[in-house]
Amino acid sequence: MDLDFLSCLDALADTCYYKILGVDSSSTVEQIEAEFRLKAREFHPDKSDNPDSTFQFQAINRAKQVLTDPKLRKQYECWKSSGLNIPFERWLLLKDQFHTCMHWCAVSNNADKMLPPADALSVSSGHGPFAVIQEHNPCNNLLSQFRAYKI
Repeated sequence: MDLDFLSCLDALADTCYYKILGVDSSSTVEQIEAEFRLKAREFHPDKSDNPDSTFQFQAINRAKQVLTDPKLRKQYECWKSSGLNIPFERWLLLKDQFHTCMHWCAVSNNADKMLPPADALSVSSGHGPFAVIQEHNPCNNLLSQFRAYKI
C-alpha cells in the first residue's frame, strides 16, 4: 500500500464515514453513491483550489468504498459498536485476531428502530407527559382478550 494513503487513513481514525459523506447509518447504497458523487465534484483535486482537497477526496473515496461494500460495511458497523479505541483500518488488519474475542459483536437492525406511520398512532387518556402513544394494531384487541382470559 502507498504510505501517503496509510497516513491519510490514520488521520481518518476518529472520523465517521457516515459523517464524511453526510449520510445516515440507515442510508441505502444508492443514497450513499448519490452523496458521494456530490462530494466528489466538490472536493476533486482537479476541480478545487483548496490545498486539502486531495485529503478530503481520499476520505470520501474510502468512505464510499467501505459503505457500499456489504461485507466491509458490516465489519465497519461491528467495529463502531465494539467501542474499541483503535482506527477502523488497523482493526481490519487485525480482525482475524479480534474475531475470537468479538463474537458478541452484533450489527443492529435499523428496521426495528423505525416508528410506525403517524396515522397508526393514537394518544391514550393520560395527560401531558404521561400520555402514552399506542399503536393501532388489530392484534392488540386479541391480545387484550387473551390477557383477560376471555379466549
